[in-house]
Amino acid sequence: MKIKKTILIVCLFILAAACIYGYGKWRQFNSVPDTRLCADCAAPENYPKTGIHYFKVPIDHKDLDRGYWQDYYLTSPSFKKGNIPVFVFFDGQQEMTSPFRDWGREKAVLGDMPCVVVGTRGSPPNIFPEVFDSDKSVNFKEALKLYSSWQQIEDIELARKDMVAKGLIGPEGKIMLYGGSGGGILEQQYLDRYGQNVIRALMESTGAPDLAEKNGLPYSRLFSEYSPEAAKLYANKFSKHIDPSLAFMLFKLEQSAGGQAVPGKEIKLIRGKKSLYLPGKWEYFKNLFRLPLNYSIVKAIIMSPQELMCRVRIYELCYGISDYLMKPGHRTQLLYDWAGDTLSDFIKAERRGIIRKPKMIIDRAAFSGEVLVFSGIRDFDFNQEITKLLADSYKNSVTAAFDDGHTHAGTALDGNSDYYRSLRAAFFMYGLKSDEFMKYYKDKRQLIRE
Repeated sequence: MKIKKTILIVCLFILAAACIYGYGKWRQFNSVPDTRLCADCAAPENYPKTGIHYFKVPIDHKDLDRGYWQDYYLTSPSFKKGNIPVFVFFDGQQEMTSPFRDWGREKAVLGDMPCVVVGTRGSPPNIFPEVFDSDKSVNFKEALKLYSSWQQIEDIELARKDMVAKGLIGPEGKIMLYGGSGGGILEQQYLDRYGQNVIRALMESTGAPDLAEKNGLPYSRLFSEYSPEAAKLYANKFSKHIDPSLAFMLFKLEQSAGGQAVPGKEIKLIRGKKSLYLPGKWEYFKNLFRLPLNYSIVKAIIMSPQELMCRVRIYELCYGISDYLMKPGHRTQLLYDWAGDTLSDFIKAERRGIIRKPKMIIDRAAFSGEVLVFSGIRDFDFNQEITKLLADSYKNSVTAAFDDGHTHAGTALDGNSDYYRSLRAAFFMYGLKSDEFMKYYKDKRQLIRE
């Protein structure tokens, strides 16, 4: 009896310690920093010793008097001096540019291509105190200014110049670009300003907010395009009030299904959320215990100070989201239905005139290098109309399309990953007109026939 009691006490002690530790970590995650890593400070001792390079960056590229901070870029294990590297662009996914990252993702996507990843402003430890007011609330004007994608573009360009200065790449400073999803849009923004430094650019599973707005197209794929029956039911039941938790769950279901509609599950969920339909209730609550589908947990993370940069970027990209939210059920975009909830404070500040939504204007015609626009025709984020407009906007571009979903999110069909990797590598190594690239491009799995 004594042994059982002792074991119980030990277990309770461990549980209490774990709860205290977890609470402390959560408080730390949600805290607003007072300082950042300064330009002349030593790097944290636990940072990697190899493959990481530090350089000085202005806090505000338009106001150098505001001072500098210390950024970094990472070179992959396959990188060698003199290589023409592939700069890999990410968008709002801070963990993807962490100094503690591994290179498994790049190896899976690009094989042994030499790669560079630049640390992102707004990612720990480089969260800027300036984007918060004294009461720790968000300063929306400063957040849009200092965490903007155009500031990030200037950071990336300084990293490229630093590589030239350190002799890591040739004096001509040429690079190549790879970006998927929102990273592909960041790539387009870099080409707009610094395209003269780029030989080739691969844009995968991505969109173009400015082209969508100009042509009156939805930024994200309409729910009715891939699941019309479920979309009709959803619009009828939520015509006056959007349910972000349900929208997020439906959006993630499409993602996990590789862009394939799952109307049985979708209809069950929609019916269960608005009624006492028990199979739907069970389906909904069952999915709540799957972390990637639980909107409440995801929202709590996204709304933290650590993820403010991510929200700034979503706000930049989702054109017309404030007007869209005034018309629930109208041309439903599930992405906007849940993202609008995470941006509610930004939208409120916009409607009160505190901030103005940034206008994205990109000149693509000036870029003379090669562009490969790579997409899945079942992409749940971006439709093929925008993909075609994007490719047509560059003078030296080719579109590659596949019977697949949002390939950049890891939904590649079984058996296609090696083929995709070979196609990407052939493009970067040899270019669009090479026999090596055309061998893969003319494969029956590639659907464009010109």
